[in-house]
Amino acid sequence: MKDRPVDSRTLIAEDPSPEVIDKGTEEDPAFAKRATDLQALREAVVDAANVGGGLWLSYLFIFFYLAIAAGGVTHRDLLFENQVKLPFLNIDLPLIGFFVLGPPLFVIVHAYTLLHFTLLAGKVRDFDAALRQQVGDLDTQALLRRQLPINIFVQFLAGPREARTGRIGWLLRLITWISLIVGPILLLVFFQFQFLPYHNEIISWWQRSIVVADIVLLWVLWPWADFRRGKVVACLAVSFVPLLLVFTIELSPVNGWMKTCGP
Repeated sequence: MKDRPVDSRTLIAEDPSPEVIDKGTEEDPAFAKRATDLQALREAVVDAANVGGGLWLSYLFIFFYLAIAAGGVTHRDLLFENQVKLPFLNIDLPLIGFFVLGPPLFVIVHAYTLLHFTLLAGKVRDFDAALRQQVGDLDTQALLRRQLPINIFVQFLAGPREARTGRIGWLLRLITWISLIVGPILLLVFFQFQFLPYHNEIISWWQRSIVVADIVLLWVLWPWADFRRGKVVACLAVSFVPLLLVFTIELSPVNGWMKTCGP
């Protein structure tokens, strides 16, 4: 009898050696356990908070830098189209370019900061949920919460009770709302107010669209799930205030009072 040709697939099926087992289908119980491990979740929060510290300082620097630069533009500068001198750097920028590119540049930085805050909030919520589930003693929970990084957003979301309520909690909320919600909208509206005497309707509509984009960005990226329905409705009503403000600004003809301004 002739020997039948041996199929390699048959050998593999008959020889379940470790070399031919599909290791991609195996699971590592120790690694999977880290999904709910309190220490692993805390380390994730710490790493995200460390990155957020430098990002937060950079965001505030750009915020105040653009506010100072825009505030230094006078009606005389608009009339003669003087270049905008950036503070500290002593660099001159074209007037039109500054008011056209400045607002979207800030919105990009604002979006990146909001995105990081949203991701950080998700990590903090996972840690907070695991802490409540795995540690029943409230005093132990408070001690573990005090070990979290001294980060405004971390303390605001999952810090000890005294950091989330009372005067400290109120201050943390105030800082968060002013720096990430109210302040950016006011800065973009301020850009439009500063440039308004130039009487360029196209650029004014461009600046209006930037304000709308930033408000939409806030609604998309902000963790509204943590708010009650009444607060969300109130925030929705308040968000129409800057829209009414920027869309009801009257654009006078260029032959207005600015033409009568002397040097």
